[in-house]
Amino acid sequence: MVSLIEKWRSRHAYPDAVGMWAIATGAEARALAFNAIAQDPRVLQRAARPQAIKMAAQAEAFAQSLAEPSVAGSELWRAVALFVQRSIDAWRHSLKAFDRCADGVGTFPISTIVRPHSCDPWETALRNFPYVDDATGRLATRLLHEFGSPLLRRTRKPWDHVIALAVLRYAARLLRGELAECEQDCDGASAVADVLTIQSYADASGLSPMLVGYSGPGKPAAQALGLFRDARTLRDAVRVAEAGGEARAAAWQRAIDFHAFAVVALDHRILLDLPLDDAYELAAAAIRQAEAAQQTPNLVEMPRMLPDGASEPEIVRLYASACLPPNDADPTRQSRRDGILGGTEHRPDRGQPGTEDL
Repeated sequence: MVSLIEKWRSRHAYPDAVGMWAIATGAEARALAFNAIAQDPRVLQRAARPQAIKMAAQAEAFAQSLAEPSVAGSELWRAVALFVQRSIDAWRHSLKAFDRCADGVGTFPISTIVRPHSCDPWETALRNFPYVDDATGRLATRLLHEFGSPLLRRTRKPWDHVIALAVLRYAARLLRGELAECEQDCDGASAVADVLTIQSYADASGLSPMLVGYSGPGKPAAQALGLFRDARTLRDAVRVAEAGGEARAAAWQRAIDFHAFAVVALDHRILLDLPLDDAYELAAAAIRQAEAAQQTPNLVEMPRMLPDGASEPEIVRLYASACLPPNDADPTRQSRRDGILGGTEHRPDRGQPGTEDL
């Protein structure tokens, strides 16, 4: 096990993991906390108690995620996860953190180390990002209706991104008719108005609310497919809206191409299980994103994935081309036509924020 840990450190050690962890949030903070403890377990003893408790909880969450069947980590990662978990347990047992009881001598001290289960929908949304449950989406939509766009402008980052994505994904489910119960003022028209409000804020602030990574519950490929479907729903709704149109639908088209590329890169076999029209649409979008990445790599926002052969644009393009009808198998011609998606040409914007937002 020692040799495996040293091998991991030589490959994955980060020289400033503690400093980066202090300013990171979400999945990135969990990964950096795990990295910091794996490099030096004594970092917990040196840190102030509140920071040490937070770092231990985040590192433990990351270590536990490596044990999930969907992750299927290597023996190297499992060994380091076990080492980190044992280091955290040893730190907790050695921590002399008991409150002095008011009753005086003879009373049993109660430990102040408590790991409460938070039911706060915002904490749940941040922990599960980019997945959004109905309770969080409903709450975010209510707040947007009550306070309007100033709610997002006055919200500290990255919470503006959390709220924006919660509203968008809730609106997409509402527009597809997947919500059995919703607020009385939530209908198709109000959902489209909410989407346009978020889009106006995103255009003004430079936020790309749908271009996110896959750190929430479930397999990354399934998350990418869900975001692809939500972006498609939003694009279709905005395109026919009175205040929308093709120009405003282009932002959601970029999100469609972004997540379609990720679906094919992460698990191209998903295309075989989709309805034929959906498979064609997703394949065409993945090809557009792959070709844009090849032609203008510095101008295209790409999903953050492990650097392997399956995520290379040329490989994704070939996998996606195999799922198109024979007459449409030429990816060069397919990327220029409007047919399947009936949409706008992919024109990536410079300077769009990516998955580093969270």
